[in-house]
Amino acid sequence: PYLDETSRKLYEQHHVRATALLPLSSKGRWVGIVMFSWNRPHQFDERDERIFTAMIQQTAPIVDSIRLLEQTRRRAARTERLLEVNTALSQATNEEQILAAVALYAERQGAAFLSLSYIDVDETGRPVELSTVARHKDGKPWPSPVAVYRMMDLPATAMWIDEPENIVYFEDIGSDPRLDDKSRWTLTRFGDYQSTLSMPLYSAGRWSGVIVMSWLEPHDFSEDERHILGALRQTAISVVATRRAYLAEEEAREESELLYRASEAINAANSFEEIIEAVRLIDTNSDSLVLVNFEGYDFDNAGWLEVVATSKDSAWQTGGRYPFDLFPVLYEIPRHGIITFEDINTDEGIDPITRASILENNYHATISVSLSLNRRWMGMILSQSQKPRVYTPRQRRLFAGIGDLAAAAVERIRLRAESEQARLRAETLAQINAALSQSTNEEEILAAVSLLAERYHVNLSMLSYLDTGERNELLAVNAMALRSGHGDVLPLSILPIISFGPEDYPVLQNAYSHPHELLFIENLFTDPRSETGDTREFSKAVRWSAVILMPLKTGDQWLGMLQFAWEKPQQFTPEMRSVFNEIRPTTLSVVATRRAYLAVEKARRETEQRVHELETVAKVSAAVTTILDLDLLLDTVCELTETSFKLDQVNIYLLESDAENLILAESAEAPFDGSYAHAQSRLIALQDETSLVAQAGYLRHGIIVGGPSPETGPLQTMSPAAQSELAVPMVVGDKLIGVLDVQSREANRFTEADARVMTTLADLVAVAVQNARLYQQAQTLATSE
Repeated sequence: PYLDETSRKLYEQHHVRATALLPLSSKGRWVGIVMFSWNRPHQFDERDERIFTAMIQQTAPIVDSIRLLEQTRRRAARTERLLEVNTALSQATNEEQILAAVALYAERQGAAFLSLSYIDVDETGRPVELSTVARHKDGKPWPSPVAVYRMMDLPATAMWIDEPENIVYFEDIGSDPRLDDKSRWTLTRFGDYQSTLSMPLYSAGRWSGVIVMSWLEPHDFSEDERHILGALRQTAISVVATRRAYLAEEEAREESELLYRASEAINAANSFEEIIEAVRLIDTNSDSLVLVNFEGYDFDNAGWLEVVATSKDSAWQTGGRYPFDLFPVLYEIPRHGIITFEDINTDEGIDPITRASILENNYHATISVSLSLNRRWMGMILSQSQKPRVYTPRQRRLFAGIGDLAAAAVERIRLRAESEQARLRAETLAQINAALSQSTNEEEILAAVSLLAERYHVNLSMLSYLDTGERNELLAVNAMALRSGHGDVLPLSILPIISFGPEDYPVLQNAYSHPHELLFIENLFTDPRSETGDTREFSKAVRWSAVILMPLKTGDQWLGMLQFAWEKPQQFTPEMRSVFNEIRPTTLSVVATRRAYLAVEKARRETEQRVHELETVAKVSAAVTTILDLDLLLDTVCELTETSFKLDQVNIYLLESDAENLILAESAEAPFDGSYAHAQSRLIALQDETSLVAQAGYLRHGIIVGGPSPETGPLQTMSPAAQSELAVPMVVGDKLIGVLDVQSREANRFTEADARVMTTLADLVAVAVQNARLYQQAQTLATSE
């Protein structure tokens, strides 16, 4: 009746028919049991009971003593092993020695692999990154580089992260139900291990690291092993925490020194490339460093970003421009501080378009610092990696530490570059204007203007004159001069046609329709303005991919066109567009002068009537061309004009900067017998409808008056003694410079032919005035620098 069914079957299996069980108890504690068995039935009597009772009384204390002795010996051995390990741990000065101390015990228990890893946490204290700093394999250290892993990529770590106070044991990796396939792979990635344990080094809410031990066979962890490992864990926590505190102190010192060196390099940087080299000092592990600037160094007024410098190994190309449409995330991220995307594929803060743009260059993680100055977001510095990664607090601090310095350096380089560009620009404009003022034919005019285009590696420059019909419609464009990008004069015969109409190159019609604007086409084969007619076929024939067309028109008179062509598509910067626009007025005036000269020559051949006047214009022009002092220039013009044309009064009025008033700048008067009143007004409102001078300037054409009396018309002459007066505007391009006013005591002295001559003279004087002003500006700029 005392036997249960399971016990009965066990006895039957061993052929036991009778048994006596003697429980051994000492001092109220069970210490063991003695069992006697018979293979046949046995009848127990009182004698047996007395003998068994005596045996119990004598055996129990002996068994208890033996058991206590064994426990004492085990505890002594355990204490000895712990002492050995603890002594080694206390003497360890680096990660390899710490792990070697732990291996003194683990390898005696059959462990084939050990590793020590440090753990970094996020802002909430949750482990996010594991760095394996030491390994031990097959009884000896296994040197290898520090390996960094994201916790999210190691699913098995979740078990000890959730229970950081306990060692997690996997006695049989292959059959443990807590593990999935990925977790098993994680635990066996360094060998065919069958058993492992993870010893979290966590105390008082702080993570230090984790020690992993692995066995090649399934391993049952005894109570004694678990006890020793638990005690060893407490010592390891203290030792590793002390080591990490020391490393943190060293790292802080190194971080300060690193930031100092990087700051020095950034402050000394003279180029964007040197800024990137300075940033590399604090970021040696990334696959790419990139410095990008927003258009105009101002995100709020920009539409694209430009890569201005990269590290040597970057997939981004320096000089590449990318519209903001490719990176919508720019509108969402903060404009100050650092921004991190640790996994481009999964980060919810990145939109699909930005994700695709970044992944196109095979970058999967990025940390960036915004470059902002005085509330102006200028650009960013980006560090990118080809694999997802976790950015440590140290990396974040280092990048945050260089942000303001890098922004100041970018601004300094920008200002210096702008100052240098302004200086070069002024020198270039002065050089071009000087060359233009000295040019005497179409080749020299083109050579002067090409000084600018050749700075931008133009392949071909061409000056053309335009023929127009009675209704001012474009009839033909006649090539007059041709020049290569290397400055060589080319024969016109290399062109497919020398004279061509809008039907041959329809894009010319765009320039003809907007005569006061330069036409910039960066790619003739994609720009919609070049789709019409045979434009692209013509461009292909002459190997033009990009062009700048500069229409030359003054008033209603078409003069010509300058064409600059590149064999490859271009990106015309705002600076480039601006400087080309600046040379247009002077070029226009010089071409106007040249064409006027040609017209005069033609007129001379047709009639000798105006020879003297035209020669005089040329003489005045030659005299004033090289005069860059404005006062001397005006005085010379007045004196030469008065004596050469036998005039009684010559006045030059200049338009003031407010563009509302004309002021008398210079006057020349022939000797009179006293009847000539020197009473001309020195200041005239441009919109004064009663003033001959004002109306000539306002209407932009010459006006002739025969005499001073009111009966001669509503316009009043300036001198009562004058019988005839002619006023013509001084214009450069579409800009009014002033008015040239000439007077004579002879009635009806001036004709339309005189007006044309004086208009030509006025144009020349306007150019000379413009040149003198540009020269003064250049001198002022040079003095200020």
